[in-house]
Amino acid sequence: MSHIADCDIEIRDFKAVEAAAKALGGEYLPNETKIRYYGRFLDDWKDNRAARNRFDPSRFGQTDAGVIRFKDSGYDVGFLKNDDGSYTPYYDTWGSEGAKISQKLGGMQLPKLKDEYAAAVAIRAAARKGFRVVRSTGPKGEIILKARA
Repeated sequence: MSHIADCDIEIRDFKAVEAAAKALGGEYLPNETKIRYYGRFLDDWKDNRAARNRFDPSRFGQTDAGVIRFKDSGYDVGFLKNDDGSYTPYYDTWGSEGAKISQKLGGMQLPKLKDEYAAAVAIRAAARKGFRVVRSTGPKGEIILKARA
C-alpha cells in the first residue's frame, strides 16, 4: 500500500527548509530527484489528505526540489512544484516508516515542519533587515522569536 499525503503549506524558501530540517534532526538534500517511499502508488487511499486529490499520481516518487531525510527513517519528504512557483511537501504515511516521518514532524499535517519553516523564514527576513533574532521555547513548546536592532 501507499498513502501519499501532502501538507497545506507553500514552500518558497529552501534555505528555510534546510534550517527547519536541521532543527528537527533531519537534513535537507537539495540534489535528490527521487523520494524514498513504499515504491509505487496503488491508489488505495481516498482520504481528503491524499495528495492524489491535488497532484497527478504519476509524479509520486519524484521530487522537484530535493528531500528532507531522517537517518532512522526509510522514507523521505519530497516537494512538488505548484503552478504558482511554490512547492508542496509530500510523503508516504504508510506503515512504520511513514509513522516515523509523522512523529518527527509533529503529526499527519506536519505541524513541526510548518512551525520550524515559518520561524526560519522570519529569522531570515529579520536578518536581511539588520535585526538579530533570539529564539527561545515557550512552556508549551512554542517557538518564540525576539528581534533586536
